[in-house]
Amino acid sequence: MGEQGLGADDVGRPLALQWDGAEWRQSELGHAGVEGPLRSVSSRPVASNSGAAPVGSSSFGASAVSGSFGGGGPDGPSGGRASTGAGAHAGAGAEVVWAVAGAGAAGVARLLRWDGAGWQRVPYPGEETPGTELTWAEAADDGSVWVAGRFEDGTRLLHHDGEAGRWTPPVPGASTAEAPGRVRLSPSGEAHLVGRDLARWDGQGWTVLPAVPGIRLVVTDLLPFAPDDVWAVGGAFGVGGPPGKPPGVVLARFGGSAWSHVSGDGLPFSVGALQAVCAVGTGRAPGTGAALAAGWDFWDDSTAPYLRWDGAAWSGERGEANGEDVTVRDVCGVPGTGGAWSVGHTRNTGPEQTRFRIERYG
Repeated sequence: MGEQGLGADDVGRPLALQWDGAEWRQSELGHAGVEGPLRSVSSRPVASNSGAAPVGSSSFGASAVSGSFGGGGPDGPSGGRASTGAGAHAGAGAEVVWAVAGAGAAGVARLLRWDGAGWQRVPYPGEETPGTELTWAEAADDGSVWVAGRFEDGTRLLHHDGEAGRWTPPVPGASTAEAPGRVRLSPSGEAHLVGRDLARWDGQGWTVLPAVPGIRLVVTDLLPFAPDDVWAVGGAFGVGGPPGKPPGVVLARFGGSAWSHVSGDGLPFSVGALQAVCAVGTGRAPGTGAALAAGWDFWDDSTAPYLRWDGAAWSGERGEANGEDVTVRDVCGVPGTGGAWSVGHTRNTGPEQTRFRIERYG
């Protein structure tokens, strides 16, 4: 999911792609009242003991992708350029699939759910309230969804079960009026907001996490295994520097009270940024769960750079080369495997020539 037909005027059309195991197919969204970019998509298998009814056997087959991408070339629709966000989800069989769309000309952000045949709009509290923003969706094991956003001038989470939705109280002491970038769920179901402020919602109240130490540092994603075991990725520009100075890679771990950076020989590459991190494999036990991070390597962007965590150390891996420079915006593990889907775009091209890039890795 994302946006296509972007040009110099930044006006594009919503884009939703489905992978059926053989090819990507585009699905319609006009009936759902979507005008703005599709920002995020997330799914979970329907648990047999959750009490949640299957939404339907998704025709995604293997995966769907999301993000704000331009088009062109064999990988997707043409006539666009890359924007900022990106996301991916992978799943198969009976599952719930949720997505969020940014505000378009009408200024209304939309919450969407896949019903097995198409995307349907799901009303939520504050949908028509000016200033309401939805930025990221994360499906839960019970079939509900957690959505990051802003409502009534506060940074909040929206929880929706398909029938009714409810906003959490605002994050206390938020340092910015910017909407959060993402929300991530831990194995125990706690929701972590990702943005200028990092915070955890446990169902009763907020715990604001300390900032990751660094100068001009931005956290782009979190992977929470437990309240005292959270990985953060991003980039930091540090002090000063000439125009165009690249950031340094940020990879840090929260142990319950403070963050510790991975640096030196622990980083396969250090100049660039990590954009996303996800769990891979079958285990997500605290301290032992496997993970995959991805982003862009300033010195070598000929292939997608991946970092793999095996429970003890990070190691560097590389995707497939296709003759184009690449940056990865999001990565999502394929259930039951060590592999993932990644989405991103070409880098060193003009706006109208930029193409989105999808890779099944590992």
